[in-house]
Amino acid sequence: MVTVLKIDVDVKMDNVLLIDFLSTRLAILEKLGYELLDVNYRETKHGFHFWFKIAEDLDDKRKAEVQFLL
Repeated sequence: MVTVLKIDVDVKMDNVLLIDFLSTRLAILEKLGYELLDVNYRETKHGFHFWFKIAEDLDDKRKAEVQFLL
């Protein structure tokens, strides 16, 4: 089973900042012991929506905690 973590970031980013943002999210997930399988994102009116698919099956409480940390 996998878990998809959704993050809403209301900040406009250029490509350099976007790459740095994604790299730091990967570092956070790795530090927490999770394996990132895939990442998708879409630009929105106010910033971005991100979806991080991890290999682990998280319960709702832990999913909310990890989304907060990201």
